[in-house]
Amino acid sequence: MQQQGQLSWKDRRRQRRKWNIFGSAAFVIIISIIITATFSLIGTLSPTTGTAIIGSVALLLTFLTWRYPRPPALPTSAPSAGVDTVTLQNTGSIAIAPPVVTVPAISPFNALVRLLDPKNFYGRLSERSTLVEKTRQKASTSIVGPRRIGKTWLLQYLMLVAPTELGATYHLVDMSAQLADFNTLIDFVESVFQELKKQMQPGTIENTILEESLVALREEQAKAEPNILSVLERAMRNLSREGIVSVLCIDEFNSITNSPQRKRQFNLDFFRSLRGMADSQSTSLVLVIVSQDPLKKIVGRVGHESGFFNIFNHIRLGSFSLEEAEDFVQTKGDQAQFCDLERDYLLKLGGRGRWIWRKYWPVLLEQAGEVIWSHRAPVTGYHQPGERQYWKMVKRKVVERSVF
Repeated sequence: MQQQGQLSWKDRRRQRRKWNIFGSAAFVIIISIIITATFSLIGTLSPTTGTAIIGSVALLLTFLTWRYPRPPALPTSAPSAGVDTVTLQNTGSIAIAPPVVTVPAISPFNALVRLLDPKNFYGRLSERSTLVEKTRQKASTSIVGPRRIGKTWLLQYLMLVAPTELGATYHLVDMSAQLADFNTLIDFVESVFQELKKQMQPGTIENTILEESLVALREEQAKAEPNILSVLERAMRNLSREGIVSVLCIDEFNSITNSPQRKRQFNLDFFRSLRGMADSQSTSLVLVIVSQDPLKKIVGRVGHESGFFNIFNHIRLGSFSLEEAEDFVQTKGDQAQFCDLERDYLLKLGGRGRWIWRKYWPVLLEQAGEVIWSHRAPVTGYHQPGERQYWKMVKRKVVERSVF
């Protein structure tokens, strides 16, 4: 627990940033004065112009240093208050790290696993709010972003909070376009019915509707020219009359047209039917689709003709902002009982790029946290955060685990 009157790691880090900004600005001002004075003496620059250059350069550097702070190389700040962690002791030029007193039994980091607790989903406050609110309004949403950016976790977050945030009338179906359920249209519709049926109480009207729909699907399949989509549309209308809102959460939507067979199955009629059901008040169907590319690119010419992508609200996920990354490190660092040195390195190893191009990736922060946590004594017996070699080893292991 953070003791009253004592600063958190994030606050102490921001104080160090202020001194770094002051030092960098002072250094550049001094260098600018020397350069300006030199050019003025040889007659190639007027004093007024030189003064303007000094002021402009100082202001620009001060802003850039504040907005894009450089990650620390080897900080030696004090441990977080109220936590039994490593205290660094300097003996001459050698840094000695005493043993860790306490280590959490379970790692608080969750890299490349399914989201099981919505409290473990950090940042994305605006995206979370938008997704929940649009779903509540029965509006469809497209979530787009590069791989390993947290799209699936945002989808899983919606499914976890749906019972409390949306209510009992909303029934969410978890699907992935990479699975065999998306090989044929019949498999897709049957999977929707089966997943919805699992959420209905036996003997209810809703359960009966889905049982009858499964029978109708098999009968339609036996026809010479089956109309599978009509069975789906009829089932959605009947469920809607009972107050049920069906939410299809489809992950990896890029895979829906990745083969000639799938392109034949999920054709213009399919996209038109989904658009019509999602856009109609009589069917109460909501689509939440996750993909790496925008829907307009995925569905191609067929999608353009159907107008499928026009009904979606769009959420684009990118890397964490610095503030989101700091919040992550502060909260997870408290749970893992990290000292300030370990938190500084967690922030450093969870980013990619330099200075203004530096980006913080959620999965890298989770992976870096797992590596740092796993090397704390007595888990491995080797925990020397005061040694540069120790952090080189940690960085190497983070790179080995990296999904990028």
